[in-house]
Amino acid sequence: MENLNEKRYSTGFLQTIKSYFEKSEFYIPTYQRPYAWQVPQCEQLIEDINLHMENFDDSSQDNYFFGAVLIAQESGEEHEVTLIDGQQRTTTFMLLLKAILLNIDNELDLQPTLDTDARRLVKRLNCIKEQIVTMLFNVSDDEKDDFVDGLYYPSDDRIKYLNHSISEKNMLVR
Repeated sequence: MENLNEKRYSTGFLQTIKSYFEKSEFYIPTYQRPYAWQVPQCEQLIEDINLHMENFDDSSQDNYFFGAVLIAQESGEEHEVTLIDGQQRTTTFMLLLKAILLNIDNELDLQPTLDTDARRLVKRLNCIKEQIVTMLFNVSDDEKDDFVDGLYYPSDDRIKYLNHSISEKNMLVR
């Protein structure tokens, strides 16, 4: 039976961004080149995502192409996923998620609690916050709920993204 989130084509898979980031860990081997994207490449990725969102047609199943990603998943390996190609995009996307998470926290701090529209916005922002935390960290459902409520922040050992060419602790720690 075909999984709607993954379709096999020869030896590869097409995945949604959500299913891609559901992996418990992304490991960048030390032999990979260091993170090198500059502002223009990051701006291009954000522009591509924005353009896709502006032109998205739900009825046509219009998908955003994140780019080719090559991963190694071998049994008995220390890491669930070793990222061979696509680490620049994946790292940038993780950084973007972290920036969005920080902006959500800032926006939540500014919202009044009595206004009906503000309560709706807070609910929507918390939903997005919940989705992002599960992409960045390995957390249980209870920890995810506590994170959204501001009662818990994942420790360093819960970070999904292990890249020794950048400091992921500085990237993902509040």
